[in-house]
Amino acid sequence: MSNIYTVEAIIDYINKSVDKTMPNNQIKRIGDKKNNMVSVKPVAIGGVGGSGTRVIAEILKQMNYYIGNDLNDANDNLSFVILLNRSKWFLENNEENNKEIMKRFEIFERIMTGSFEPDHREIVYIIEAARDCVFFNNLSGLWGINRIVNILKSNQIDNSQHLGWGWKDPATYLFIKHMKEYFKSYKYIHVIRHGLDMAYSKNILHLIWFGKLFGIVMPKDSAQLPKALLNFWIKANNQAINNAKQTLVKNFLLINFDELCSNPKGQINKMLNFLEIDREQVNINKLYLLPQKVKSIGRYKKHNLSIFDKKEIEEVKKLGFTVEG
Repeated sequence: MSNIYTVEAIIDYINKSVDKTMPNNQIKRIGDKKNNMVSVKPVAIGGVGGSGTRVIAEILKQMNYYIGNDLNDANDNLSFVILLNRSKWFLENNEENNKEIMKRFEIFERIMTGSFEPDHREIVYIIEAARDCVFFNNLSGLWGINRIVNILKSNQIDNSQHLGWGWKDPATYLFIKHMKEYFKSYKYIHVIRHGLDMAYSKNILHLIWFGKLFGIVMPKDSAQLPKALLNFWIKANNQAINNAKQTLVKNFLLINFDELCSNPKGQINKMLNFLEIDREQVNINKLYLLPQKVKSIGRYKKHNLSIFDKKEIEEVKKLGFTVEG
């Protein structure tokens, strides 16, 4: 490994990159007009990869929620990605090391609420998490360094004008119970898209990364891939919805992506009610224009569905979707 990616070299780089001109006591925190951090219930967005979480995150952002200072084009919170969305790490810690997951949520909360003022030990911890993410996902070293720099700049952001804070990462649905344990109270929005459309999606990363959690592996025969994707969709969504209903009750909202595209007003109004946001606080007409009907809705109709058995089709219907053909 090049010396540029050693912990010492990265610390030297970020010391030159982070603006230290703004004193921390001059930075306003979310929802606070007196420069003191207040407790604000976070909003988390998740769903099987390819479900349409991107547009829900954009809607939340336009509702004046802070969803992070380091986002990709899909509105994924990249601080969450390096800390928590890593399949090998999650598989190793999900059952055996809950304390490690709680530690990462504690750091993530401080990053998101502008109160992350790390000591040397925590800086090294962040560097190692970013470096692991880079190696696992075959990303550039500079990508990882940029994530670290943005985390260290998070306490320089004035969040006082935001209604609240939250984040989007599809894999968030895997942490529903962990988040309940850590946050005690939070709101979760789960996005679900037609399972048969998902079965013919090119987005197969969640199956590759997390299929083992549900007893599903990548098939050797590519003709069986749609069946594997559908079964992953069924099991992952059922688990997420059941966990959310049991642990969150009224703090859980299920958004049907297909209905969001066909009836934006109805689904966005549900979000406003769920988040208890006064319509006068937002540009409601702008929100209604954000969802756009995508060409891939109904793509399953172009395929022969005989690969799926009756039980699998019934599961799709149980999760709120009609099946034609």
